[in-house]
Amino acid sequence: MTPKSSTICVDANIAIRVVIDGPHQDMIREQWCRWVSTDTQLIAPSLFSYEITNTIWKYVYAKELSTFDAEEVLDTLLNLGIQLERPLNLHVAALKLAQEFQQTNAYDVHYLALARQYGCEFWTMDQRLYNSVYNKLVWVKTFPRQ
Repeated sequence: MTPKSSTICVDANIAIRVVIDGPHQDMIREQWCRWVSTDTQLIAPSLFSYEITNTIWKYVYAKELSTFDAEEVLDTLLNLGIQLERPLNLHVAALKLAQEFQQTNAYDVHYLALARQYGCEFWTMDQRLYNSVYNKLVWVKTFPRQ
């Protein structure tokens, strides 16, 4: 798939904040509205759906969300218009990035690999990941701490 001229890769935590209250929620929702209003193509690796499901389950397990609400939240998140991508060699590219940046989790760098392959920005709420790559990968973005 050829990305639109304006394509952004977003991590699961950003999408979660669009729907569930939490840190940086106002900034994230404002940015999300800008992306939507400018017809920005939002993409994520296919593992996105597993990550949001896992996060929602954590809310249910902690009794911060009912099972009924969890299903509604999941449905909303899966229908935000994020295009899930699985390009060839994504896993190999992620493995190389994990090694290059000495990451303990290879799944996180799938987002980096996808954004690199699409030549677009990657927006994340993963401060640990951001801190380890931002000085070399200027296209990785996060929200400032409040």
